[in-house]
Amino acid sequence: MTKSLSPVNIERLLDGHTVEGHRIEFKEGWNPNPIYRTICAFANDIANEGGGYIIVGVEEENGLPIRPVKGLPLNLIEHIGKEMVAFDNLINPVYHPKTSLEEVDDKIVFVIWCPAGQDRPYEVPDDVTAKDKRFNYRVRYNSSSIIPKGQVLRELLDLANNIPFDDRPNTSASITDVSQTLVRDFLVKTGSKLAQQIEAEPFRNILEAMELLAGPREAVYPRNVALMMFNDHPEKFFPYLQVDITIFPSGKLKDPDNFIEVPSIRGPIDSIYRKTMAYLETNVIKENVQKRNYKPEADRSFNYPIHALEEIVGNCLYHCDYRKREPITIEIEPDAMYISNPGGPDRSLKVEDFAKNIVRPRQYRNRRIGDFFKELNITEGKSTGVPTIAAAMKSNGSPSVKYEFDDTYSWFMVTVPVHPVFLNDSENVTVNVIVNDTVNLSKLSERQRTILLLIQKNERITIDEIQRHFSVTRRTIARDIVSLKEQGILLRVGSDKTGSWMIVKKVKGV
Repeated sequence: MTKSLSPVNIERLLDGHTVEGHRIEFKEGWNPNPIYRTICAFANDIANEGGGYIIVGVEEENGLPIRPVKGLPLNLIEHIGKEMVAFDNLINPVYHPKTSLEEVDDKIVFVIWCPAGQDRPYEVPDDVTAKDKRFNYRVRYNSSSIIPKGQVLRELLDLANNIPFDDRPNTSASITDVSQTLVRDFLVKTGSKLAQQIEAEPFRNILEAMELLAGPREAVYPRNVALMMFNDHPEKFFPYLQVDITIFPSGKLKDPDNFIEVPSIRGPIDSIYRKTMAYLETNVIKENVQKRNYKPEADRSFNYPIHALEEIVGNCLYHCDYRKREPITIEIEPDAMYISNPGGPDRSLKVEDFAKNIVRPRQYRNRRIGDFFKELNITEGKSTGVPTIAAAMKSNGSPSVKYEFDDTYSWFMVTVPVHPVFLNDSENVTVNVIVNDTVNLSKLSERQRTILLLIQKNERITIDEIQRHFSVTRRTIARDIVSLKEQGILLRVGSDKTGSWMIVKKVKGV
C-alpha cells in the first residue's frame, strides 16, 4: 500500500469538484464496521454512479473535510491493511476495494476506492468483528449507507443483469488495443499520481488500477470505456461512435436538398467532444453587438450560448445508447439547432421534468464515461446539466431549450432556438456555411494535398512526423499548415503535443 492507485488526484477528491460529496466519506479514524457497510454500499452502486471513496484520517464538518487533515500514524496503517485482508473476504461475494496512501498537509491519509462491483449485489456483516455475523445488503441513500427494503431491494437484486454498457468487457478486443499514450495524456491532464508510475509499472497494472479491465487474469479483456476513451479509432469496435453535423441554410422543410454535410467527427470520445465544440465555436456561433444610447456598455448576445451547447453535447456523449449503432446528429437551420441522441433518458423521467428543469435520473447508462468526463471538466456533477443549460440560455436572452423523446425511450432530441436577433439575419446564416464549402484540390499545392491525406490517416500526426515525408524543412511544412488554416480547411484541436487535427472543409479527393 505504498503506491497511489487512485485515478483521481487527492486534492480534487478533497475539494469535491471532481466527485460528488455523497460519493465520498471522511473518517477521522479506523472503525471497520461503518467503513465496511459503506464499502458494501459503494460496491453495490445502485445508482450506477461509479462507486465511491472513503478517506480515513480526515475529520469532517457538514460533509466537508477539515483542513489541515488529522492523518494517521504509519503503525495504524499497517494494522488496517492486515485487517482488511480478512474483512474483504467477509463480503459476499468477495469484493476487494483499491487502497492507497496519500500525503495531504504533510500527513498520511488512507484512501479506499470502491468502484462498482461486477458481481452485484453484495452483502456484508453488520458487525465484521462479531463472532456471530448477521449479513445485510447495503446501498447509498444521500450520504448514508442503509439496508435496502421494498422496491429499492428489488432494484438492487436486478442489478446482477444490469451492468452499464460502458463497464462491460469487450471480448472482441485485447489490452494491446488500449493506447498507452492516450492513457498517459489523460492521467497528466487530471493530475493523477498514476501518471508518475506509467513508465515504471507494467501497463496492465495501470489499467487494472483504473478499473479498465475485466475478467480473470488468464482471460482479461478491456472494458468498453477503455476502448471509447483510449483507442485512436474506437469506431472499429463501436460503429457510428461519431457526431454528424448537417447544415440546412434555407431550412430542412423549405429546401431539403440544399444542405452541407460536415465530415463525421470520430476518435476517442473526449476528442469527439472537443472537435465538435471547436467546429461549432469556429463555424456556427456568432456574436451580435448592439450599442444603446441610454447606457455606456453595448448589449452582446450570441446566436447560441457556448455554455449551453457544451453541456448538451457532453451529456449526449455521456448518455448515448451505443448499442443502437446510430450517430449523434446535429442539424443546424436558420431558426434552431436540433441535437438528437440515440437512446432516450432514464425511464423514471418524464418530459415535464425537463420543462421544470428538475431532472434526477435513478440510473445512468454509462457511469464510467460520466466519471471520466467529470475529471476532464466536460460535464458537471449529478443532475446539474439541465439547470446549467437553462441558466446559459436565460443569461444570453435566448428562448428556452425544448426536450423531446418518444414513449418507448428509444431516442432523445434537444431543440436549441436561435437568439431572436439572428432570426431575420440571413447574412449570418450564409457566412456561417460558406466556410464549410467544398475546396477543389487544384487550388492546393501537391504538398498541401499530401499533408491533408496524411492527416486524414492519422489526425494526431505531428508536424515533425509530417516533415519526414518530404525533403523540405520543418519551417516549410509549418508554412503549409498555416496556409491551410488561413483558408479555413484545417483546424488544430488541443495542444501541439496532445491535440489533433481536424479537416474542417470538405476537400474533393481527400
